[in-house]
Amino acid sequence: MADPDDNRGTPSCPQHHSSNTDGGNGAETGSRTNVFPARISPHGSAARRAELLDQAEASMVAGDYARAALLYTGLLQAADPETRQRAQEYLGLARDRANQLAHAKAEYEKYLELYPDSEGAARVRQRLNALLTARETPKAPLRKARTKDQDANWRHDAYGSFAQYYYHDNLTSDGDRSLAQSSLNSDFDFTTRSRSESLDVRTSFVGGYENDFREAGENDLRVSSAYIDLAAHQPQLSLRFGRQSRSTGGVLGRFDGGLFRWQMSERLAANLVGGFPVYSTRETSIDTDRPLYGISFDLGTFADRWDVNLFYINQDVDSMIDRRAIGGELRYFEPGRSFFSLIDYDIRYDKLNTALFNGNLRLPHELTLTLAADYRRSPILTTSNALQGQSVSSIAALHSFYTNAEIEQLAQDRTASSQTYTLSLARPLSQRLQISGDLSVSRFGSTPASGGVEAMPASDTMYYANVQLIASDFLRPGDISTAGLRFTDSGTARTYGINFNSRLLFYQHLRLNPKLLVDYRQNTERDGHRWRVRPALRLEYRWKKRYHFEFEGGTEWANEQVDGQSYRNRDDFFTLGYRVDF
Repeated sequence: MADPDDNRGTPSCPQHHSSNTDGGNGAETGSRTNVFPARISPHGSAARRAELLDQAEASMVAGDYARAALLYTGLLQAADPETRQRAQEYLGLARDRANQLAHAKAEYEKYLELYPDSEGAARVRQRLNALLTARETPKAPLRKARTKDQDANWRHDAYGSFAQYYYHDNLTSDGDRSLAQSSLNSDFDFTTRSRSESLDVRTSFVGGYENDFREAGENDLRVSSAYIDLAAHQPQLSLRFGRQSRSTGGVLGRFDGGLFRWQMSERLAANLVGGFPVYSTRETSIDTDRPLYGISFDLGTFADRWDVNLFYINQDVDSMIDRRAIGGELRYFEPGRSFFSLIDYDIRYDKLNTALFNGNLRLPHELTLTLAADYRRSPILTTSNALQGQSVSSIAALHSFYTNAEIEQLAQDRTASSQTYTLSLARPLSQRLQISGDLSVSRFGSTPASGGVEAMPASDTMYYANVQLIASDFLRPGDISTAGLRFTDSGTARTYGINFNSRLLFYQHLRLNPKLLVDYRQNTERDGHRWRVRPALRLEYRWKKRYHFEFEGGTEWANEQVDGQSYRNRDDFFTLGYRVDF
């Protein structure tokens, strides 16, 4: 089974699509239109939090800001501080792009209150200033001269959390019952911070352990991050060393190594990165077979609107170039319009890896338009892709059968391309009611036969349509309810679905979250269809702000007919756990 924490091939920007495969004939992809992330708790394992972040970021790309805000709100209660910080920043951005300016202002201010010296503080402060003043640039506050006594006065903080969640999943297929999941996930995060007038020292650890109670289950230790961060104020230098994540500057996610940053001027910063990729948090040792290094420059903000990032990145594997790319990111933001674009070009293979554009525009009558165009190699092109379908597990071993040129050709043969285009519209109907919809078209390219691996034909053009009605403060202030319709045409099947998701606040500390999904799939290549119904209920109770208790449970019934054969499936699942903040 694939590791859900696997970030191999993850694009080098946070706004990327997540896809899912629905088993059976005529499987459809593109689960980002489903607002029902069943059996996933933002307080559970790192894998599940990563999946929720993927869904939220895909919703941002698609312009479905109401759903993104719903997911980011849940992730504010995540067990690790990095997820909470990221969710807080993007919750404000989701509210801003949804034209909920009062909510956005509150979320931006909360971020700056919680994380005043973080890397994202400058971005959030810029967005807040743009929201408040539109064009006026605030004057920089005067810095008081430091004294030796002030430098000697250190402030120390420490905080973190511990969480344990049990996941249980029983599958019944035509009367045969099997245990799909029975595991206890224990997650721990701890952060320390020491500050003086001239230096900021931060350490962070986020990890966990999974006990798999199934008969053939395996226990897993996970380390998501473990680093020390040193930041000097004058000159503005910082160094982060250890296991960390980065989604800009050409880096493809998590790595073991160092990141050095020099803020050379108000509008120019240089970043040096070096280390070794981490493809799964279950890798607790450092894999030195794929060293990487790179340099990037952050330029801006220009005219209070423009930010630019330019990068060069190199990664080797067993004496061969694994990946060597150049590229950049361009961001534009002002109230009412914004866009983000990314180019990643592999200069070793002379191939375009990723080209992404996402633009948002507020139109008259409070209408918000979003256009996203996404081209990418899938997985991202690396020499390591040549190992797919081979009997060996390293490039060094592959040299026994192929030359360097043949290995590089195999890597290109195993790398497909994908294209996705999305158009979204959102409009408030009243102070508490909003409607949104999106239409996406995507296609996956073919791969040729080579190296004993069969050819893979190109997919049919796939279409996704989704319409949602979002109501806030439904019964009490803070409630959010969503009802949606969706349609999917994957080329092999058409699926029609409805979903409902409501987050209700009771007695200040108790949240009730009922969910319902009903869909019907009609196969087009083979005779058959499927009905599916999935209700679920989630309860969350907070006590003294430090203790969080959660339960989520539900059942999925599916009745499928294929070529005259009938199949009945049932899936019973529940999650039970707690988190303590300290």
